[in-house]
Amino acid sequence: MSLPYRRFASYVLGDRAERSDPEWRDRVTFSGNHVSRQFVAPVRGNNETPTAYATRLQDFHKRLPRHSDLSMRLALALEALIRSGEKQWAAASFILGELRESSQRSREQRLAYAQLGIPHKEFDVGLGNTRRGRRGKRKRRGFTRTDRFVETIRAQALRFKRMHKDFDRLFENEIGSFRFSFARDVEWYAQAEARYEAWLRQFESRQGAIDWWTAMPIAVLAELYHEQMKHDQARVCYRKALQAARRAIMHEDFRKFILGQLRIRVKACSKGTHQLPPMEYRGPGLPVEQSEAH
Repeated sequence: MSLPYRRFASYVLGDRAERSDPEWRDRVTFSGNHVSRQFVAPVRGNNETPTAYATRLQDFHKRLPRHSDLSMRLALALEALIRSGEKQWAAASFILGELRESSQRSREQRLAYAQLGIPHKEFDVGLGNTRRGRRGKRKRRGFTRTDRFVETIRAQALRFKRMHKDFDRLFENEIGSFRFSFARDVEWYAQAEARYEAWLRQFESRQGAIDWWTAMPIAVLAELYHEQMKHDQARVCYRKALQAARRAIMHEDFRKFILGQLRIRVKACSKGTHQLPPMEYRGPGLPVEQSEAH
């Protein structure tokens, strides 16, 4: 089964994160209508000289997007379309069409949300504005305005890909996150099950004390089974999560909550009912003495 490359390309082009006012001094935040990206500033090491730290901090700021993460989104979309079989020019043309549609939808959404008193950032394509009237090369003749936009998209995307230190890993992480949230197909479930089952085999051989955050993937695997209506496998896995929760290091209020939620899920599997909403808890996760140590 082929990966949902075209759906992923449309998804990443549907919003963008722009640099916002800093809420914390130790990081830089880029936020959009539905996305948020944070870049944590480097911390000076104990044996690091002020000059070395200043150089590293300067490199950090150079790598930040100038205004938004649009270049990254163009690169991700172009790569996805190329992997789906498109040529570079055709992929860039598709991206231009998606950007224009996203801009129109964003304008309509802003007006609709304004009537409800909900803030909404208008998505502006913003292509071709980086030179600020200082053209370095003579404009080539024989190209329409649309052709120039397509070439700008292609060049900007390839430049980001070329300058990124590990673009392949970035792409795999982004499309993996997309598939986790919006495209859980048969192939995705098979890969996720194999990964978590391998983890579980290693976990069951561990000795000594554990905390719940270390053991929590057991419950994640159980929920994967449950989503696919594999009730027998889910029930067995939920019970393993119950055993881990009973011996894990955690605050007793948190333990009571986890045990209660897992028991509800075991009963749901016994009755053959569908997956339940995710567990939500507000309170201390670790015992008081360990919370203070952290």
